[in-house]
Amino acid sequence: MDKKPLMNKISLALTRLWLRLQGSKFVRTDTIKLRSQETLEVIVFSSKVGLFLGQVTPFGTTTINELVLDSGKLLEYVLAHESAHRRQWFRHLIYPIGFIFLMPIIPSLAVALAAILTAIIAGEPFLLLYAAICLAIPAVLLMFFASFSWFLEIHADFSAMRKLGMQFVIDAREEGRRLLRARGIKKLDLLQRSLAGLTHPPFSLTSWLYRLLDSRGSEALNI
Repeated sequence: MDKKPLMNKISLALTRLWLRLQGSKFVRTDTIKLRSQETLEVIVFSSKVGLFLGQVTPFGTTTINELVLDSGKLLEYVLAHESAHRRQWFRHLIYPIGFIFLMPIIPSLAVALAAILTAIIAGEPFLLLYAAICLAIPAVLLMFFASFSWFLEIHADFSAMRKLGMQFVIDAREEGRRLLRARGIKKLDLLQRSLAGLTHPPFSLTSWLYRLLDSRGSEALNI
């Protein structure tokens, strides 16, 4: 790996701020050679919580957790996954989708709470139906947002599986769990687990879909 400054100062500064907001710490920048002999500029970070092993930030930079560098197999998988994200031009839609679908959630919850309190205090049971409708709105909005995020993650994992092999990916993920335990990385709290579940599908679902489509020779795997 080269130890020279990478990326422009603005992207680097924004990425460092992005990492800080996530409770992570900037370590360094690196150039990593991929299996295809291409090179990828990355920002290495450390974190006390194993929420992400790698990310493509809104600023187009790729970040990887420093523990990924302890395993060649895990590094290959994370880079393949994040490289697939970089090729997803449509990934940028996640930001307007997130804004459009997540912003109305708090007002809907506030109106639902007000309706429930009014129904209890004023004895107007029909307001409970109104509250139920208001509560259904956030659920539907979250479903749309999560569906698109899940699609991005499944698409990226499909690309990694096709390039490296499914068993390779499974082994790499197991090495990732082993490294997290060895480093004493904290388990996710309820909020972090909720965030991870909202944006990332269970790997069991991704692997099941891959096996299903692969058995049918689906073109969806030709990523």
